Amino acid sequence: MGKNYESTRLRILGTNYDRRRDRVYHLCGCAADRNDNAVHPMKGGFSVATVGNNVNVPITLDDAVQLGTLAMGEINEKFPAALKDAVENILSFDYPGKKAREIAIKVTLTPSDDRTRADVEVGVSTKLPARTPATTKLYFSPMGSEVLISEDNPQQPKLEFR
Repeated sequence: MGKNYESTRLRILGTNYDRRRDRVYHLCGCAADRNDNAVHPMKGGFSVATVGNNVNVPITLDDAVQLGTLAMGEINEKFPAALKDAVENILSFDYPGKKAREIAIKVTLTPSDDRTRADVEVGVSTKLPARTPATTKLYFSPMGSEVLISEDNPQQPKLEFR
C-alpha cells in the first residue's frame, strides 16, 4: 500500500473499498455506501463488522451455509417430527382446541476464545397445551359412623331400562 490513503483500494473479503469515494464495490459489480443499508443483490443484505482494527468489514455467507444444512441437516429431521406432534395435539379432542401450538427453532453460536470459529447447536422445541383434564363429581353420603364416597349421586333414584 502506498502512503496516499485517499486513493488506496483495500481488498477485504471479496470486496474493494475505495476510501476516496467512501464506497464499497462488491465483486458482483454493485456499489454501496458504507453508512446506508443498501441491499446487496446477491446476498440479500449489506452487513459490516469491526474485525480487529478494520472497521466496516463486509460480512458474507458461504452459499453452503443454510439453516437446513447446519449440523448435518439436523433441522430437516427434527422439524417434521415437531410439526407432527403439534398436528396430533391439534387433532386430539383431549387437548384444548383454541390454544396456540408453538414450534421454536433455536440456533446457538458459541465462539472460540480466538473468535476464529463458533460451535453451533441447532434445536427444535415444541410448546403444546396440556391435556384437558377429565372431570367428574364425587358425592359424600353419611352412612352411620362412616361417609360413603361415590361418583353416582346416591340421592338420585336409578332408572330402570327395559
